[in-house]
Amino acid sequence: MDTLEGAANGSIDEAVLTTLVRQTLNSDTAEITEWTVRTIYGGAGGGSIYRYVGQAQDRGTTHPWSLIQKIVRASPDCTDPLTPRYWEREPLAYQSELFARLPAGLAAPRCYHIETAGHEYRLWLEDIQESTSEWTLEHYGRVARELGRFNAAYLTSPPVPSWPWMSRSFLRHWIELCATTAREVRQFPDHPHVQLLGQPNAINRLLALWDDREVFLGALERLPQTLCHLDVFRRNLLRRMTNGQEQTVLLDWAFTGTGALGEEIAPLVTGTVMFFGLEADKLRKLDAVVFEEYLAGLHEAGWRGDPQEVRFAYAATSALRYTFPPVSVLDEQFIPVVESIFGRPFAEVTAHHAETRSFLAERADEARALMDKLKL
Repeated sequence: MDTLEGAANGSIDEAVLTTLVRQTLNSDTAEITEWTVRTIYGGAGGGSIYRYVGQAQDRGTTHPWSLIQKIVRASPDCTDPLTPRYWEREPLAYQSELFARLPAGLAAPRCYHIETAGHEYRLWLEDIQESTSEWTLEHYGRVARELGRFNAAYLTSPPVPSWPWMSRSFLRHWIELCATTAREVRQFPDHPHVQLLGQPNAINRLLALWDDREVFLGALERLPQTLCHLDVFRRNLLRRMTNGQEQTVLLDWAFTGTGALGEEIAPLVTGTVMFFGLEADKLRKLDAVVFEEYLAGLHEAGWRGDPQEVRFAYAATSALRYTFPPVSVLDEQFIPVVESIFGRPFAEVTAHHAETRSFLAERADEARALMDKLKL
């Protein structure tokens, strides 16, 4: 059997690994014969994700197995439960009743075991085998409908949970992280990095929304609030077959909390495109499909509110959350940070995002018009 030092700040306890593998194989007698591990994500401070893959013998038969180990570490700026990056949120979510309450069609990866070691959690999770390699607009529409049912469920029957680890006013806290970039855009419009953000007309319209952000945030916070994942975009989505039915698996519940109805689908549209899950020229088609299907899901769950309020929440959230990155564009590390996050050359990322910001300027204009029309 392989022994791997340092994969999780130390050697792996083979007894623990055997117990986990037996859970994945639904066996009390399986014995691991070999395994390897590779890093899916490993970064400074925040945590790491590993995939363990191997084989086990059970009553003379060899069975393949795999597991995900997600390590979550504390950092000084992630200790407030109300803020977006609270480090214990996902481990605590797995210890709550949240995932047992998800509507049919939605799931989280099964958590087999949680280890704690000082200021660190080690989550042993199910390794989901995706049934869909190429996502179409129809796939995103199905996810939107499922999210509609999920979000509406807490407005039509059980109350929104009040678990202390949930994020509150997520968008308000998130855009505080973007304030530095907003100031840089205004103060240094001729800087090469600033000019790459988008067309001047689009950026000026987005800056106008930024200047009025307190008005828009106030309107959003007066709308019905519900339980949201708050980070549903292509990288956090998998589709699998379960009992002959296709199911959406949502990864990374680290932002989970309350949000306005409609806030949930902003990442599904803009986040998906910004992270290259779909071409930028398909943004408006994606917008139309996702919004229509989200409303359908809301209605299926019994919601009978005003669709224009949902559209306002979606449009305002999209423009406020995705206009400015939460890192300084003037920092000398901006280019390597961008390339590391998106896995593509800086020039390709900035051109793609500039096109996306033209769409966000349209959403900013739409949100302003709806706020006036609805007198929010």
